[in-house]
Amino acid sequence: MDRFQAELEATHAYRQEIRDATPAQRDRIIAALGMAADDWGVIARDAQLPPADIGWAWLLMGGRGMGKTRSLSGAVHMAIRAGIRRIHFIAPTTSDCIDVNIDGPAGILATHGRDPRPKWISTRRRLEWSNGAQVTFFSGEEPESLRGPQCEMALIDELARMRHQDHVFNMMMMGNRLGDRPRVFIATTPKATPLMKRLVKMDDLSITTGTTYDNAVNLAPSFIKQIREMYEGTRLGRQELQGTLILDPQYALFKEEWFHYDQVSEDTIELITVGVDPSGGADDVGIVVAALLNDGRLAVLADRSISGTPSQWGDAVIQAHDDYDADDVVVETNFGGQMAVEVVKQAARRAHEEGRRLMDIVHIRTVTASRGKAMRAEPISLIYEKGRVLHRPGMDQLEVEMMQFSRDFDRDKDGSPNRLDAAVWALTRLSKVITELAIA
Repeated sequence: MDRFQAELEATHAYRQEIRDATPAQRDRIIAALGMAADDWGVIARDAQLPPADIGWAWLLMGGRGMGKTRSLSGAVHMAIRAGIRRIHFIAPTTSDCIDVNIDGPAGILATHGRDPRPKWISTRRRLEWSNGAQVTFFSGEEPESLRGPQCEMALIDELARMRHQDHVFNMMMMGNRLGDRPRVFIATTPKATPLMKRLVKMDDLSITTGTTYDNAVNLAPSFIKQIREMYEGTRLGRQELQGTLILDPQYALFKEEWFHYDQVSEDTIELITVGVDPSGGADDVGIVVAALLNDGRLAVLADRSISGTPSQWGDAVIQAHDDYDADDVVVETNFGGQMAVEVVKQAARRAHEEGRRLMDIVHIRTVTASRGKAMRAEPISLIYEKGRVLHRPGMDQLEVEMMQFSRDFDRDKDGSPNRLDAAVWALTRLSKVITELAIA
């Protein structure tokens, strides 16, 4: 007997009955079921529930804040009611497990409603119910911890965000082997990673989607207004707000599998530069810190890009320079010519006068974009393809911008990739150092 399937079909049946009923009939149906009008089975949007014809897996792809965490919590309570006893729950980090999926406002403890409230056993990393059901939590940072434990249902929150997502998914699948019909539930804001591309093509996998705007009633109006102004109509907005899986564009210059992550210890660094790409308008100013390593590889250490006034982005450049003890700053001068250089110089003097740095000078190298963006990026694309560039974790916006850039880039349609440009300027500067050392 497929217990979860039976519970799911019953949920969809009474939702349809409630949907077709008059208000008075609706109240009688809810009362007869022993439910409350705010129970998850009543108030959830269709996209937030596994479909009635669910296969071996359910993938919920949604924008930021669309209610994905609440969906997974609701699925846990439904599974417990159905009689599922061994569940694995995987979140990106241990902090996410506790702060978001257990104790958060949409977490399991806060959403049990009329169902029994489980007890958190911290030493065992699990929630326990009085009927013997257990949900054990795992961090996506420790995929090997999934080796060995068994379950009859596995849930993964924000899979596309995980650094070791392939390893996590594989270890999860090996342990999901108990019960009537082992199932996998995944909720994530999509990214075009190799795993996500394979996942959406798998047979018998049910997919639902949702946007940030679908859940606007539960989000701050100012947040909705700001994200509309900043991201609507952009590639990043389609991914992060619309929950759309944006596949690599044709003629893409950078691919997900070319990104290699490392903390990059200080003792491996030989030279550091800060690439700066002024926007010439309302876009972000690209500010990216990169390093030459003692083994000849390159590394991107930080993305400090901001949107602000010249004094604000100038201060951000100097702050990045000083935080990383950079050797110089590379400034692109196409927009405003020497104005961009003066902005950085004035920021250095201002920081000195305010006692935030010892000297009022900074070593600046200027570059002029005499070739198109794609031509400038191609040599950097090649060293990424060869695995010669490392990234410190946590630069999602830069990486998304890189993956969405292609040879047929159209500024009017795609916007200006200032983060990418800043990274290209910095890495090009360091590549020239490598060439000079080789000649010498």
